[in-house]
Amino acid sequence: QELYNEQQGAPILFAWTEWLKTNIESPNPLQGTPTSNCAEPIQSAACDNKKAVDIVLGRRLIYSHHIIATSKREAVKQYAVERGLGCIAKIGWPGAIVVEGRESDVQDYVDALKKLRWKHLAVRGEEILVAKEGQTLDDLRALPSTFTELGENQMSDFAAMCKAVGLDELFMTLMKKKPDSKESRIGVETASADTRKWWV
Repeated sequence: QELYNEQQGAPILFAWTEWLKTNIESPNPLQGTPTSNCAEPIQSAACDNKKAVDIVLGRRLIYSHHIIATSKREAVKQYAVERGLGCIAKIGWPGAIVVEGRESDVQDYVDALKKLRWKHLAVRGEEILVAKEGQTLDDLRALPSTFTELGENQMSDFAAMCKAVGLDELFMTLMKKKPDSKESRIGVETASADTRKWWV
């Protein structure tokens, strides 16, 4: 009571302060700011953008008028090894290459070869496989991730190796022929066990 008498304005100031505390909520650092409230949807969008990229395996059957020069033979091998591709190359007249691996690497391989000087070089056939859920690139491979070179007189071996791993239809594109599906299946069944040993 004595304080009230000495300071007449004190009760009014006190009441006004209490009203401010009651009616104006102080910011709570634990509740977050509008920026933090937006963090969740922003983060969700980022997660959507990080969805797994499809695993795609590509194959190419490449025809060349010939593969004879040492520099060309080395390039055919080096470009494949550098990209971790499975590759079989038959040198001589004509030259033939079957190659497989990650689609982007296979396309890069073809582009690199085309930059060299050839009398004639063309992709005659291609296959593209997209992995199913749970599959890896290795699950899609038909060829081992190695390089094999066959001699000038080994076109029949080249054909057999393709058939052994189910690439007989791809091989037929080399000569621009349509495969007999029945004969192709027989070729795979009978040649598979022995032919695989040729490049292991």
